[in-house]
Amino acid sequence: MLITLTKKPAAGFTILELAIVLLIVSALTASLLGPFTNYLYQRQVALTEKSLDEIKEALLGFAAAHGRLPRPAGNGGDGTEDPAINCNDNYCSGLIPWQTLGIARMDAWNNFIRYSVAGTFSDSNAPIKFTSQSTLDVDTRLPGAAAMTKIATNIPAIVWSIGRRDVLDGVNSDEQDNRRLFLHTSLNSADPNIITRQYSEAGAVGGEFDDLVVWVSAPVLFNRMLSGGQSLR
Repeated sequence: MLITLTKKPAAGFTILELAIVLLIVSALTASLLGPFTNYLYQRQVALTEKSLDEIKEALLGFAAAHGRLPRPAGNGGDGTEDPAINCNDNYCSGLIPWQTLGIARMDAWNNFIRYSVAGTFSDSNAPIKFTSQSTLDVDTRLPGAAAMTKIATNIPAIVWSIGRRDVLDGVNSDEQDNRRLFLHTSLNSADPNIITRQYSEAGAVGGEFDDLVVWVSAPVLFNRMLSGGQSLR
């Protein structure tokens, strides 16, 4: 009896089936990537905001102990405040003196945290008084508004992160204003300021924006210093 053996086709995917599988995997990946990316960004924002609040608290503690706010860190990279920095003008800006304060030096995106302090609140030869004044102030821009709105004046110190991006291409004018404050190029301005506003993508009035800003107000500073035993004449 003659037996005929029939060879079965090899099991596997055809090119069309592989293409369909890859298409499905790509669609699933894309649908998950967006929420994950947003979650990661919000997590980074939360961590940076926590660091900024801790720095603010450290600044208040320093003032309560020393009767003044610290100067920015020097260029040596060791994170200590630089006594050579001239803060006798309207204000001085630089990096947060992280070693002096015992705090984090970078935000969640590994950018150094920036710091501006009024000269009258950081002069070791002239302790802070109730009458001490600062030219630093904080502005904001309401969504879609062309004009700025001032929300805080006479600010002793400002701390901020440049956020996830620091794009300087002429389309983010508000972030560039903050950069000028950091570079101290607006020293002779009658209104040195920092801008804080909601997160914006390119195309918004004032350009894209993701800087994160906190500041030390004079009343809060005075109260902490008095609680620490400092005398404000």
